[in-house]
Amino acid sequence: MTEIQEIHAGLLSCIDRLVEYRVRQAIGGMKTNASELRTRKGFTVEELAGRAGVSEATIYRLESGCDTRNQKVQKSISKLAAALGCRPDEYAKAVRAAKN
Repeated sequence: MTEIQEIHAGLLSCIDRLVEYRVRQAIGGMKTNASELRTRKGFTVEELAGRAGVSEATIYRLESGCDTRNQKVQKSISKLAAALGCRPDEYAKAVRAAKN
């Protein structure tokens, strides 16, 4: 690889990271709630509960905007985030958005 090709590849990598950062900023600003996140991923409450190994009541409680600081709730958030393919902090943010 020539020096110019290396510089070009480095610039493309930087641009990709900047675009990803801007997209994450935009998504974060939209305040997606937990219910919207679930439906965007194509799950019903029943399907997500089965996939994550939590009760449907837990999902309904989280989608209503419960307190996310409880350790038991944090375990459920981790399971649901894994099932949805997102990070636990992203799902917790979506749960908190449901309160507003």
